[in-house]
Amino acid sequence: MKVMIDEMDGDGIDRKEGLKAAYRLSIAATSSIPGNIPSLLLQAYARQFREEMSPIVGIETNFASLSVNSLETVLSKIPPLIGNSQLLLDRARSILTDGAPLSMNIELADGDDLPVALHTLLQGTLWACLMGAGANPDLEDRLSISREHCMAESKVLWFLCRKFFFSWSVAEKDSEYVCGERFNDTYRMYMGRLFMAFTCPCNGFIRLLMPRALEVYSDGSTYIARTPKGLWGWGLNDCFQLGFTSGRRPLTNPTRLTFPTCPKLTEYETSLPPWRKEALVLKLLIQASRTLILTPVGPFMTGPMFGHAPVALGDPRKFNRLPVPSGFVPDQVIWRQETIVLSSQNRQVIVGDKG
Repeated sequence: MKVMIDEMDGDGIDRKEGLKAAYRLSIAATSSIPGNIPSLLLQAYARQFREEMSPIVGIETNFASLSVNSLETVLSKIPPLIGNSQLLLDRARSILTDGAPLSMNIELADGDDLPVALHTLLQGTLWACLMGAGANPDLEDRLSISREHCMAESKVLWFLCRKFFFSWSVAEKDSEYVCGERFNDTYRMYMGRLFMAFTCPCNGFIRLLMPRALEVYSDGSTYIARTPKGLWGWGLNDCFQLGFTSGRRPLTNPTRLTFPTCPKLTEYETSLPPWRKEALVLKLLIQASRTLILTPVGPFMTGPMFGHAPVALGDPRKFNRLPVPSGFVPDQVIWRQETIVLSSQNRQVIVGDKG
């Protein structure tokens, strides 16, 4: 290799041999330099000559002592290439002289701003962008075999740069991860962005179109999210758990929950500021095909009547106020099968089967 470098004092070298020599040298000389220069040279070779470079063995042993300056010399002697091949070669030379743009730990001088780029977004926003692009967060294969198969290739998106992988690792530690008990659906929530992977059809994780989620309640098949813009529900609704009629198939699109048969509840929610509707909920439980909400104006429920001790709830397809004494506003609940115990300080009310 040194002989070849010494012979490059002329005007140039053969393009093909020059790229091969540069690639062999780059593997050892740039092993500690960000930017993957060897890959750029391989791509430049493939586009220039429409063929793959033959594998080269024993590079570290033969050329480890050669320097970056030697590589710069080889690159400078290669005659101009065609189109994108030259762009890739210029990119490799730029990385050698100016360094590769970093996705993390970017040092800024006084008055400088971060570049406008995808990798400089806040990690929660970046995580949501990659998830929206189809990235599979299940790097450790915790999902079912069928879903793992249909999303295997999309794992590589997290490894495009260090910032992408960093956003995944932080979200993996801090995000909420729940796998449904009945349908094996899975949702991931991080910094309010909610994504769901449905068992059928298997299309990977999709963004649920609704406001930023603060909390998600679920019994494993029905889901309700508390957001600053109110409650949103999806999943199984065969027994009207969400307070409206939608058929027996699980809902995949979140729907805003309303309370047409509860004027006091509707009035209270309307009185809340536009981005503070989450204050409607003190507690929320989904159980036995019913949904119970404790609110500052009392308890409300939707779903089937209690079997042995029917409670006059009105239309079971909609939310109705539970029959509790006037002025009783519970903030704690114990729910066992057909019996609900509502508590407020030292007062308790039992609803349902008291036997």
